Amino acid sequence: MNNADFLIRFSSPRLGYGSVVLDNSELLEIPQGVSVVLGPNGAGKSTLGLVMEKGRYAYGNRLEFARLDMKVRMLTFTDIHSFTGIDVVSHEQRLESTVNDFVPTVAELVGQLASDGEWLRLCESFALRDVMDKRINYLSSGELRKLLVVNALRSRPDLLVLDNPYIGLDSASRLELDAALRSLPARGTSVVMLL
Repeated sequence: MNNADFLIRFSSPRLGYGSVVLDNSELLEIPQGVSVVLGPNGAGKSTLGLVMEKGRYAYGNRLEFARLDMKVRMLTFTDIHSFTGIDVVSHEQRLESTVNDFVPTVAELVGQLASDGEWLRLCESFALRDVMDKRINYLSSGELRKLLVVNALRSRPDLLVLDNPYIGLDSASRLELDAALRSLPARGTSVVMLL
């Protein structure tokens, strides 16, 4: 990073992405570190995340970045099983055992990453232990979310935008995810949580 006291500065009176337009009556900045954007459902938080990730210059958006080559990555958790590339459906118990034969383990899904030092360090920092031999459909919501975050960090984004990362997590999983996310700025990745 450079010496700017912000990562992103929004200078457009309105921001848009797709068919959604947000009024931006005040100058808004995203600082380095961990930030939270709060708002009710339908307020435009996800659109704001998309503007940061993909809509820098679309729809008349004017955004100033601390660095021109800054990488922004957004994760939404609406389709938590998107990581697998497999449609996960509900089956009767008697069918489940045969269906599981086709669901990969984490190690099968990540392939060579399962032995990559950086990957393993990230998994450890996110308290992802003993998950490599688990089938994806047996991961808890917390384990799967943390795995998605670890996967996103492989691209070394400067800013990671997380859309509702805590929904569906129990209190222990929320605390683990929270601690792991607080450690990311020391690794060079700032975080914006849309809640």
